[in-house]
Amino acid sequence: MNNEQVKVVIIDDHQLFREGVKRILDFEEEFVVVAEGESGVDVIPLVEAHQPDIVLMDINMPQVNGVDATKRLMEVYPEVRVIILSIHDDETYVMHALGAGAVGYLLKEMATDELVNAIRSVYREGGYVHPKVTPNLLQEYRRLMKMKQTMASQPVERQVAEAPLHVLTRRECEVLQLLADGFSNRAISDTLYISEKTVKNHVSSILRKMNVPDRTGAVVEAIRRGWVVVV
Repeated sequence: MNNEQVKVVIIDDHQLFREGVKRILDFEEEFVVVAEGESGVDVIPLVEAHQPDIVLMDINMPQVNGVDATKRLMEVYPEVRVIILSIHDDETYVMHALGAGAVGYLLKEMATDELVNAIRSVYREGGYVHPKVTPNLLQEYRRLMKMKQTMASQPVERQVAEAPLHVLTRRECEVLQLLADGFSNRAISDTLYISEKTVKNHVSSILRKMNVPDRTGAVVEAIRRGWVVVV
């Protein structure tokens, strides 16, 4: 195997799609598909075994979806570049994928050359988002920025008074605020002097109580409700 080849793992629950992508990449000398999986549960074992540069991952899969699998992978192998492959061009899916740690979001409708060039761009330049979803993604980003600016202009006393103690515990409110500040689990652990396991338990409880799928969703919803101070 050429040491300069980019090692790729493909995770998708449709075998025919995996085989199609593998054939496409087999025609490119710079890429080599080293492993395939059919669910998010396969990601970490395959990465451990094959040490790929890139993981191409479907967003909708049984057992563990692509977003959750990406989050788990980033906790262990943050250097691996994850590219989400999806049929969805809705900005919500993109935000969740990028929030989980993915550096690429591609649509399955892409032509062969577009797909190869997008994967190449992720490896060489660090990221790629399909042009079709970019306008909506920028619109959502601007909406969130405007919301943050609105919240930041409010008196801090008012924001703190609206902390969701009727929904979350005081400690969960603290964790939620740190999530909004962009803290990782390790940083939250160091700040609050609690274990990372305890942080993960608090985050899981927050997501369940707020009925949101992930950390990004919790922060967005918390900003919308005025539950966190954003500066």
